[in-house]
Amino acid sequence: MIKKIISYLVVLLVLLEYTSATASAFYKSNKVEPPRILSKYEKRRSAIFAVCKDEYITDVIANSKYPYTLTAIAKVESDFRPNIRGDHGKSYGLYQIQERHWGYVPRTIEGQTRVAERIVGSLVDEHGYSRAIERYNGSGKDAKRYRHKVLLVINQLEKIERSI
Repeated sequence: MIKKIISYLVVLLVLLEYTSATASAFYKSNKVEPPRILSKYEKRRSAIFAVCKDEYITDVIANSKYPYTLTAIAKVESDFRPNIRGDHGKSYGLYQIQERHWGYVPRTIEGQTRVAERIVGSLVDEHGYSRAIERYNGSGKDAKRYRHKVLLVINQLEKIERSI
């Protein structure tokens, strides 16, 4: 019985060695890189870039505490335009932050992202995640539609990440 198990193990080791050598020879002869497994960060960054299309903004958002939420808010609020003004000049930047409610809004992408990250964090702490997205936009019937738009983008990002 033990001899039989040992012989199976020897055969298995030979097959593994042959398979490994064959795969290595294939990649070398065809001058192809073997597939690389992406980290969670790389997948997340790739998903954000697929929606954002701007390397710099993607890097800043991918390193934030709420990367998909901030990506979705930036998409819905400004379509990733960092210098845009909205609400008759009351809102500014990627995340359309109103200075009268949240204080000075930096003119840099990093600064705007940090302020939006702080806003989302405080809203999540106060209202819970789903309601925080509504409250980011305000209140009333438009806030529910806004939450729906943001959640659609988040779902799109998650779907892209899973496909990578």
